[in-house]
Amino acid sequence: MPRRSTEWLNEWLARTPAARVGYDLGRESNGGRVRRESDLHRMIGAECGRKGLVVFHGRMDRASGRTPGEPDFTILLPGGRVLLVECKRPAGGRVSVEQQTVGVRASLLGHRVHLVTDFVQFRNLLFAELRAGAFARKLIQTKSINENSSKA
Repeated sequence: MPRRSTEWLNEWLARTPAARVGYDLGRESNGGRVRRESDLHRMIGAECGRKGLVVFHGRMDRASGRTPGEPDFTILLPGGRVLLVECKRPAGGRVSVEQQTVGVRASLLGHRVHLVTDFVQFRNLLFAELRAGAFARKLIQTKSINENSSKA
């Protein structure tokens, strides 16, 4: 499946009713670029909801009881996989020392914190992760079928 472009997404949004989609890229951004990080958070939450994914997301308006430096989104994917996403504004978004520390600690455990600055980048990341998970599940199923047939 080819990678989706900004043009494809804008065409899709133009022919899809805004009420069903839950957002309007043309109104909020320029080709997937958002002006505010909160817009990106809302769009990511809506996309994950449409896909039926479990999402853990902290508040943006004030400090919460979450771990300092924790990624903005922890998304549970099929097959026991986890996607960690940190959102930043395209212009001026900085990764804090706490966020860098969590990213390093996560990488030592085999996880990766993905930094995204626009919605198209997130959609491509999510698509790639879901596709990789489906491929892995298919390999596991094929392996178990082959093992069962060789025992017979």
